[in-house]
Amino acid sequence: MLYSSSNHLDSSSDIRATSKENSWRKRFTGQSKLTVVLLVIVTTCLVACAIFLLVYLKVLKPRSRNDAVVAIFPVTSGGNGSQIVMEAGTEFVYSNPFSGFWVYDPNDPFKSTAQSNSWTPPLNTSWDFTTHRIHGVNLGGLFILEHMTSPAIFERYPGTVDEWDLSVAMADDQSNGGLSQIEEHYRTFITEKDIAEIAGTGLTWVRLPIGFWAIETWPGSANGGTTGGKWGQLEFLNGVMGIANAQRMLYYIRVLAQDPNGPMSCQCLA
Repeated sequence: MLYSSSNHLDSSSDIRATSKENSWRKRFTGQSKLTVVLLVIVTTCLVACAIFLLVYLKVLKPRSRNDAVVAIFPVTSGGNGSQIVMEAGTEFVYSNPFSGFWVYDPNDPFKSTAQSNSWTPPLNTSWDFTTHRIHGVNLGGLFILEHMTSPAIFERYPGTVDEWDLSVAMADDQSNGGLSQIEEHYRTFITEKDIAEIAGTGLTWVRLPIGFWAIETWPGSANGGTTGGKWGQLEFLNGVMGIANAQRMLYYIRVLAQDPNGPMSCQCLA
């Protein structure tokens, strides 16, 4: 009886131990499955976030930027009577009775398919000097400051005789903006609206005088006389430096006429 009872107790103990082991095993297996499920969920979320971020940076954000530009410039082409919205947000009506039209492409700001009138080829077409006639205007007073072409800016500083004197006087007048007044002159003297009005009158070319000091700083006049740059003739091509100065001037012409950034540069200069 004692032996049988002992065996019965051992069997009960084994059953309890096995039951407890199975219980822990089930619990551990359940926790493992839960952990795997959580890891899968977290990994899926991270991958989804990465994909969304990539799509946002590559597709949605550039598209929203372009949409904003289009919102500012809703019309990208137009002819006589069309409304033009400039970059600053101001508007004006385009007047061109000669069948000319303007073009603005937010994705290609240098697009050159515009045409000033019906008898002149578009900007992206080669100009034939044997058949096409030039009707142009001189934009004097923009980059070369002279009393006769831009008197208002000289009237602020009585006694200045040339751009050299004007620059010195402005540099000493920091309370009124100093030399930034010249930058403001460049920005406002000829505007986008002026160019549109030039095209609207049937003109096809503009002459844009520019001083050599825009490339390198050398004292002297733009024309060897009393206007533009520094007053007086410096015998630029005479004396021991005559040949060197001639070479320097040829370099200036090459800088202005050469195409440094693609085909548009020459068209803009022309």
